[in-house]
Amino acid sequence: MEIDEIDRYHSVIFSYMTENYNAAIEECGRILEKNSNSYYGRFYRAVSFIKNGLYSEAINDLNEAEKLKPNTYEVFYHRGISNFYNENFKQASEDFNKALEIEDISKEHKENAQGWLNKTKLN
Repeated sequence: MEIDEIDRYHSVIFSYMTENYNAAIEECGRILEKNSNSYYGRFYRAVSFIKNGLYSEAINDLNEAEKLKPNTYEVFYHRGISNFYNENFKQASEDFNKALEIEDISKEHKENAQGWLNKTKLN
């Protein structure tokens, strides 16, 4: 990883943590221009899209992230949230169930996914 790429990731994290999601999206776009196979570029752009209410865009990036890093709790969980807000409750339920199948997740992660899964059953 080059210094420039590391600086870009730091910029993405800083923008996300300071709730400047548009800047995070733009910086992730620059990362992906150089390396379209960047899992973190896809993932952080997706979660920034979610924060901006751009759920379809988030789903697209999370689908690509899943190809780069399959069976990842974070991808399933955040894609489930995006599908939920897009009112794709069946797909959201499938994503939350996949998230719950990941073995090495914390109790808190399990509770979060289960809470969202329960919400899909109400719709």
